[in-house]
This record gives sequence, C-alpha cells and structure tokens, in this order.
Amino acid sequence: MRNRQHNRSSSAFRPSSEFPSFPAARLPEKVDGPDDCKYFRLAALESWVDQHLQTWISLHLNNPATCGELRRLIEHYFANASAAYASSPISMSTMYLTLAELWIACDRSACTQYPLLCEYAHELHITEFQCLVLPLKHDMERLHEVERYVQSRHEAAVSNLPSVYRSFGDPSSFAVRFFDGSRELQTTLVEIERDAVRKRAQKCQELEQLKTKHNDLMNQYNSSSCDIETYVYNRHHGYTRTQHPNWCSRCSYERQANALSIQIYEWPVSSNPFLAKSTVFELKVPQAFSDWRDISTYMTSEVLCHRDHSAKQPLCSYTLNVHQDLSQMLSSSYCQRRIIPCSSVKPYNVTHRKNKKAIQHLTEDDVCLKNALQYAYFDTSLRVFTTETPMCTEDVPKLCMYHVPQRSKALDCFMYHPPSAPDGIPTNEVIVSLLSSSSYLHSTCVRHVHFHTSGCSPC
Repeated sequence: MRNRQHNRSSSAFRPSSEFPSFPAARLPEKVDGPDDCKYFRLAALESWVDQHLQTWISLHLNNPATCGELRRLIEHYFANASAAYASSPISMSTMYLTLAELWIACDRSACTQYPLLCEYAHELHITEFQCLVLPLKHDMERLHEVERYVQSRHEAAVSNLPSVYRSFGDPSSFAVRFFDGSRELQTTLVEIERDAVRKRAQKCQELEQLKTKHNDLMNQYNSSSCDIETYVYNRHHGYTRTQHPNWCSRCSYERQANALSIQIYEWPVSSNPFLAKSTVFELKVPQAFSDWRDISTYMTSEVLCHRDHSAKQPLCSYTLNVHQDLSQMLSSSYCQRRIIPCSSVKPYNVTHRKNKKAIQHLTEDDVCLKNALQYAYFDTSLRVFTTETPMCTEDVPKLCMYHVPQRSKALDCFMYHPPSAPDGIPTNEVIVSLLSSSSYLHSTCVRHVHFHTSGCSPC
C-alpha cells in the first residue's frame, strides 16, 4: 500500500449520446432514431407523458390543432412501442397506460371545444386494463385516474343518443345537432341548394331546347320526301334502277332526332333533411372532432384490438371525394380521415341510365332526379362499414401476461386471467388436467387425491 502512487490525470471518455429528453412545454413529435437507443427514446416519451402531459394539455385545451397533434403522437408511439415491447409484459402495460393518458388528453380537448360531445358515449372500454402488469404504486395511481375519467365520461353520456361512429343521418346524432347550431354549415347547405336549383333550371331549359330541336327535325322529315338515286346495274345494255340512298337528307332528319339525348341531373344531397345535414357536416367536419373520432376508433380497433365480426365490406363505394358537385368543398386533410361517409348504392349519374333518349316523351322529373346515394359511416383502414359496436377480443391480457418456461408450457393457460375470468381457471380444472396426463400418473404419487388406491406403482 505504501508503494502506491497517485494518478492525477482525468479520463477523456465522452459518451456518444446522452439520455434523450423532451422539452416540458412542447408535445413530443417523434421517437425515431437509431435502433440501439429506441428503448431510451420510448422511456423518455413515457416519462414526459407522466410528468408534463397534464400541464401541457391544460394550456392547449382550446387549440383546434391539439387533437390532431395527439392523434399523430398516439399512432407514431404505438407503432414503435408495440414492436419494441412485444416480449415484455411490464413494458407493454406501460405502453397501454401511456396511450390511455394521451387519449384522455385528446378527449378533454375535444369536449372543451365541443361541449355537445360530452353527451355522447366515447365507446372506449378499458376493462382489460385490470390485467396490466404495472411495476410501481405511482403507475397504479395513474391507472386509477384513467379508469375514473373513462367511467365519469361514460356516466355523463346520455344513454339514448346514437353513436358518433354510426347512425348517419339520425335526427339526434351529433352531426345533425351540431349542424343546427352552426351558422356556417347552414349557409353551406343553402349555397349547395341554391346552386342545385340553378343547375336544375339549366337542365330543364336544355330539355326544352332539345324538344324544340326534335320537333324541328321531325317537321323537316315530315315535310320532305326521300331522295332517290339512279344507278346502272347493267352497263352493256344500259339498264338502270332507282334506290333509296344512305345519304337521304329526309331520313337524316329522323336519325338526328332519334339520336338526341340528355344527361340526367341528380340533386347533390338527400331529400331527407337529416341526411342532408349530416352530409354537409361531413363536408365541413370540424378538424378537431374528426381527429378525435379517428383516434378513438384507432384506440378501439388497433390498440385494444376490438372487432366487429359482423362488419361488411361494400361491393362498391362512393365517397364524398368523388361527388361531382360536392368534392371541391372538402379540405385537403380529407385523405387523412379514417371515418368517412360512404355509399354502396351508385348515384344515377354513373349508371348506364345517365343518358336519356326519346326526348319527345321526357318530362322534367325524368331528367332531374333525387339523390340516390345512401351514406353510412365507413372505416377506411379496415375497409368495412361501422355497423355495430366492436367486441373485446382479450388480446391485451394475452400481451401483458407472463409465460412459464417451455418445459412447463402446459401450465401456461393457468397464468391467463382475462376480465371474463379474473380468478383464472378453477382449481378443480388444474387437478383434473394433471390427473388426465398419463405421464403425470406414471411419474408422480397421487396419494393426496381422495381416490388414491394402494396399487399406485410410485408408492
């Protein structure tokens, strides 16, 4: 020890990167980066949500862009975290808790901007969260707040109101009631109908002009006689004949009259006032509401893996972006929407009956038709109509469940405690399953079972 010498030189080591962190006053945007640091970036985002989300959302509740920012963060975080945490029940549980808190922030912002939304059920069911494997008491307290908020929103909703994800055109739907309170949407419908009246009048005028033209052509046909053409059929003897030529001017009048056609005009919105209001609402849907509805659907179908097994795919689909009279009113963000109105019934102006002939027999009602589209809400990601409430598939408990070693894989089922069976498999089934195994009977004494016999070979 006396021979030791002091070395006063300092280390020159500098870490290649620092532990990532996000500014408290700004919502994180991405967790992309090198794979060797992905867990640190995910942990930094989860730490930000735990420590700073409540403060941030309280300052941005009324910002129309808040729901969109949270939607993009939820989708980005889930895509990265679900892949990184696939084999870790604790990490998966933390991910679900973080996603729930981000969704609650989005829901609070949407309800603040649209108080009417508080009367409608959010339809986010998190009973599976009782299976989360959370490591800290603080995390359990966070989960309790999540469950309390979701339950309070459910209790505040009016039970007999239709779903915001289904029930297109219902008189009590959010879209119709929001329309009734929006001067902008009411003005939009008036402008659509005013333009439709003008186009209908033009179509009626076009029909009258074609009828006049048809009458003129038929008058010319009736007041003239067919042309006769003489031709030599035997040049040697000079024999000639007369025939009716294809270029006969009189017959051309008839052909022109019969060839006249007119394309039908279809009223742009439904004659049902509630369906018309819902259509205009979806044309000018508030962006924050659309983002909230889309991310709530994303949480249900993608994060929680709930499914509507009776959902149907349309044989053909006609959406607002292909509507010849209304598509120009859509915003540039329409292509990013998940829930949109879609009709599996064709409009008249794309069918084989869009052109009408026999002009002389047509009336205005034959040419100017009511709107044929029958809209329903459509999930563009799953490509199905949202007809029923998605049902729980219990995928979350399976992803947050610890698994026994491979040598004891037969016991794995006894680790599974889903919401439908919180106590797991009954004890008697455990005993029966063990006794039914021949390998167990040949290797283990069963003297503790009441029907044990003296002939047991292990004894």
